[in-house]
Amino acid sequence: MIGVLGMNFFDIHKMPNKGIPLAVQRKLWLRNFMQAFFVVFFVYMAMYLIRNNFKAAQPLLKEEIGLTTLELGYIGLAFSITYGLGKT
Repeated sequence: MIGVLGMNFFDIHKMPNKGIPLAVQRKLWLRNFMQAFFVVFFVYMAMYLIRNNFKAAQPLLKEEIGLTTLELGYIGLAFSITYGLGKT
């Protein structure tokens, strides 16, 4: 798969560090890594808890709010799709 400029799309090009000390580069990398890790961790945890609690709350949602089984199925499908996409 050759791009417009003749470069392969999947080539990894090293970014110049422009004189940044190695200790600063490592600190910035760790900060960015931890930030991304915690965002993914908490979103995944929230989706897991919501998905499990939604299954337990379905009978109550049918009685008190009046949702039909089809509507609950659509909501469950949306949770399953977003949960599955989040696992990839």
